[in-house]
Amino acid sequence: MISFVYFDVGGVVVRDFSASNKWDMLRSDLGIKDIDTKRFSEIWREYEKEICTSLPVDKMKPILEKEFGVVIPPHHSLLNNFIKYFDKNESIWKVVDAAKSKYKIGLLTSMYVGMFGKILEKDILPHVVWDAVIDSSIVGFAKPDIEIYEAAQKESGVDAKEILFIDNNMHNIFPAEKLGWQTFFYDSKDYEASSKKLMEVLS
Repeated sequence: MISFVYFDVGGVVVRDFSASNKWDMLRSDLGIKDIDTKRFSEIWREYEKEICTSLPVDKMKPILEKEFGVVIPPHHSLLNNFIKYFDKNESIWKVVDAAKSKYKIGLLTSMYVGMFGKILEKDILPHVVWDAVIDSSIVGFAKPDIEIYEAAQKESGVDAKEILFIDNNMHNIFPAEKLGWQTFFYDSKDYEASSKKLMEVLS
């Protein structure tokens, strides 16, 4: 039995950097050379949890400048640069509508500070009223920290076994399963096929 469905945002409801070359494009935007790709990824992983909970992503500019010897203009917004590469995942809109017609629905996302508002401004989310939005930058915990799932479960108001969680990262799915949630791995290498499979699960 399903009573509440939580969708991830990036790589599920929205086409973000998942399974794409957009990280390379963003790195190039900043003037960081191909040879520094590995180090760039390492630094981002090092700060990712902090960026998703409390550190505005634009605070990364001096860190990147020092590490890679680049100059990022003061007016340049890293946050806006990320949003520039986000697009609608139109294949999931009907799925969200179908879920909304039968269950309560919500978003459970690790999100950079201020990013959710920018996504709303860009109008790339399905046009539904979400029953809950669990945003890491608001609750102070990021996936796969168990605390963010506990907050989502409490907000849902239903038993753990009645929650279905959709995410494109298995590391984020495992904690949900430990709590007894139902889960669905959404493969962002093929948005259309994943949306079709998810529709079958929700039907």
